[in-house]
Amino acid sequence: MQKKQVAPSETVGSLDLGGASTQIAFVSNSKPPSLATSIDFHMLRLFGRDYDVYSHSFLCYGKNEFEKRTMGSVIVKAVCAKLNISGFWRNFFIYHAFV
Repeated sequence: MQKKQVAPSETVGSLDLGGASTQIAFVSNSKPPSLATSIDFHMLRLFGRDYDVYSHSFLCYGKNEFEKRTMGSVIVKAVCAKLNISGFWRNFFIYHAFV
C-alpha cells in the first residue's frame, strides 16, 4: 500500500468544544506579521512536510461556561424587568447572579 502525502490545501482544522474551554487548531497558509512571534503558531513536521499550525485555547468559552453566561443573562434581565430598574443592567455583571 502506497502512502499518500497530504498537500497543505487538503488539510482540515479542529475545534474542540469542551466544558470549560474551547480549543481550535488549523494549518495557516501564512503568518500575519502581527502574529509572527505569537506563541499560538507552531511549526510541525509530518511525513517530511512542514506545516505552520495555529492553535489556541479560549479559556472559559466552553459549553458549560456558555450555559452559565446565558442563564445569568436571562436571570439578570428578568430581575431588572420585574423591578423596572432602568440603567441597572449596564452596571450589573453576570457573576453577580451567581454570588
